[in-house]
Amino acid sequence: MEFVNIEKTINSFIDKKYFKNAAIRIAKDKKIIYSKQFGYNDQNNTILLKGDEIYQAYSMTKPITTLAALLLIDKKLISLDDDLSKYIPSFKNKNIKIWNLLTMTSGLTYSGNKSNTQLQIKKVLDDWKINNYTLEQLCDELSKVDLLFVPSTNWYYGLSLDVLSRVIEVVSNKSYRDFVKEEIFNKLNMNDSDYYLFDKKRKANVFRWTYKDDQNQLDQVENFDFLFQSIDKLPVCNLGGSGLFTTADDYLKFLNVLIDGKLEDSSQLISLDLLNQMKSDQLTKNNLKQFFNWNLNEDYSYGFGGRVRIKNHNDNNVIITSRT
Repeated sequence: MEFVNIEKTINSFIDKKYFKNAAIRIAKDKKIIYSKQFGYNDQNNTILLKGDEIYQAYSMTKPITTLAALLLIDKKLISLDDDLSKYIPSFKNKNIKIWNLLTMTSGLTYSGNKSNTQLQIKKVLDDWKINNYTLEQLCDELSKVDLLFVPSTNWYYGLSLDVLSRVIEVVSNKSYRDFVKEEIFNKLNMNDSDYYLFDKKRKANVFRWTYKDDQNQLDQVENFDFLFQSIDKLPVCNLGGSGLFTTADDYLKFLNVLIDGKLEDSSQLISLDLLNQMKSDQLTKNNLKQFFNWNLNEDYSYGFGGRVRIKNHNDNNVIITSRT
């Protein structure tokens, strides 16, 4: 099968310096029908992208954490309606539910300077990196932050999935990383996925895009550690919203299981009902769509742990993940 338009588009973006490289995988019926690498993995364009590079996946971690939480829900160990304080007592009186964490309606944000909440979270994250907080310590500090809004009354992208990863630890009695490795990575044969850069030779380098002197510019960043305590060794705290290192081929294995919840041996990893909830518009039916500020058009909304597109308003849902 030919994918001429894709190749022209990717090469055009690389030539215009919108990004340095790309590893493209396209699958149909869970089988790869297209696999190709484009561009270079160094500043001077001497090292071609090979395709097995390990990327800092950032927000593509969120659907992984979402699936991990849904596995616990499937086993009736937690519920969407459970209060967060049931698992993290320091969040008492915040009125945050598990559903709020999955849908970014908790009132927790990322750091920034647009609100008091963002400024408080900036201080927490600065301390988290300096003091090497555990996930438990991070969540206890976040519980002291003034929420941006009353849970379930608005939508705002933030640290909700990171807090949810602590719930996973409490309920499973395992570290977040161990639970994900045992229940997801191992079962999907995602052998090139972890929460630190375990093979430096395969590092996918990060390039910072800027627009300077009327032209695009890409500059290699040697140690891009935003939202990481450490890169090439396992950090004390693995964040469920941004901590994943993975490859294109490994992440495709994960995306394939989101189609029907089945493993390669056809056994059911996750119930189809929960999977469909993950991929469905959670905001419109709760009168929150008006607050969703990522709209490219009215067909976009938010599900569990990711943006979804509702095609033609006929309940056909596509989960959209993005690396931020």
